[in-house]
Amino acid sequence: MRLQIGEPSFSTPEHIRLAAMRSLESELLTYGPRTGWPWLLELIADKVRRVNGYEVDPDNIAIAVGGTGAVQTALTATVGPGDEVLLSDPCWALYFMQITPAVPPPLRIRLILAASGSPTSRSWRSW
Repeated sequence: MRLQIGEPSFSTPEHIRLAAMRSLESELLTYGPRTGWPWLLELIADKVRRVNGYEVDPDNIAIAVGGTGAVQTALTATVGPGDEVLLSDPCWALYFMQITPAVPPPLRIRLILAASGSPTSRSWRSW
C-alpha cells in the first residue's frame, strides 16, 4: 500500500461506488451541517462503543473531509504561540507547512533506524 498524499494503491470497492451513485441520484446534494450529520455521529458513537469498548457522546465527535483538514484543525486547536512542536524526520510532508503558521518551525528529530526497522533511543536523545 502506498501512503502518498491522497493516492491510495487500490480502487474504491464496487459497493461503495454503487452507493455513491445511488446517493447522487436520490439525495439532495448540499453542504452538510458543519459538525456532521447527526445520523453519522450516532453511527460513529455506536461503533466506538461496540468495537472500542467505551462510550462517547456524539456531540464530542468531529467529522473532517480528509486527513489534511483533520490534522490542520487539530493543530490549530492545540498549538499556539510559545509552543514547541517536535516532529520525527522523515514524516508526512505537510506537517511542516501546517505547523509553521501557528508557531516557530518545528524541531526535527532525525530518526535512525535499527536493523529491526524501528527508531533507536539514540535518535530521540539526539535532539
